[in-house]
Amino acid sequence: MKQVRKIFGFGTIFILLTFMVANIAALGQERSVNVNGRLPQGSNAPLYLPFVAGPPFVGEGILFSSNRDGNYEIYVMNGDGSQQTNLTMEFDDDIQASWSPDGTRIVFVSNRSPFITAAYQIYVMGADGNDPVALTDNSGSKEPDWSPDGQAIIFSWGDHLYKMKPDGTELVGVINSATAEGFAHWSPDGQQIVFTYHQGYNNSEIYKANIDGSNFTRLTFHGGLVGAPKWSPDGSRIAYSYSPDLSGNWEVYIMNSDGSSAVNISNHGAKDFSPVWSPDGSQLAFISDRDGDNEVYVMNVDGSGLVQLTHNDAWENVTDWR
Repeated sequence: MKQVRKIFGFGTIFILLTFMVANIAALGQERSVNVNGRLPQGSNAPLYLPFVAGPPFVGEGILFSSNRDGNYEIYVMNGDGSQQTNLTMEFDDDIQASWSPDGTRIVFVSNRSPFITAAYQIYVMGADGNDPVALTDNSGSKEPDWSPDGQAIIFSWGDHLYKMKPDGTELVGVINSATAEGFAHWSPDGQQIVFTYHQGYNNSEIYKANIDGSNFTRLTFHGGLVGAPKWSPDGSRIAYSYSPDLSGNWEVYIMNSDGSSAVNISNHGAKDFSPVWSPDGSQLAFISDRDGDNEVYVMNVDGSGLVQLTHNDAWENVTDWR
């Protein structure tokens, strides 16, 4: 019996050693597999197919920032206010988020950089909040918006408008006038932008231009503070915020894309501002302080059907809806 056990023990060790040597040899041969997963001609190595990742996570819903947990984080929720989810969960502030057209990524602004104290930079991350990467390394980059074809991001830097590729390369100035511009938003066809143009203290208006900066055209003539314009999904209208002065009441307006037929659709004594269109163009999400602090609301484009989506003592700001 002892002899049988001894033979069985040596046999087992021999089999294990043979298996290890074979696998080491196979691993060496695996390095010679080409990028198509095929063996070089004449090779006897076993076939090891390259690892193929699954499709990227695709997100949708209303993007907004909130300081409900002590600092501003980027959240997403359904159009009815359900499933409010923190995507960033950082100790620094994360704000001004915008969807990529395919919903797989989010561009946003954060001061999380460990190299420049409190400097806001533009980052991009997956739609689930993973894998954030800095796109800028200058101070004060803000208000990013993704182009409809996904090939560029427009943003404000030093009070002027620039665009870059989604990897942060090929930085190009778009609008660089004698005064400040901001809050640029792409037209659905990707040919134009609409933006806020500051014309002096307590005065800003909405302009539009071609993406190369040409055809610079004024759209509003309110004579107060106008800002945060957003093109409708079909390109026919523009929603924006307006207040007669810094201490006045903000309202949500809609106008035609040529600046005509501007209509106040919020009509409330509270501050209503920062509208974003629903994907089908039938509703607007916006911010209002009518319950004492900034909350996210939705309403139909004619001002009816008002629904409050967030209910807390924090401050929210809505930035995109996909």
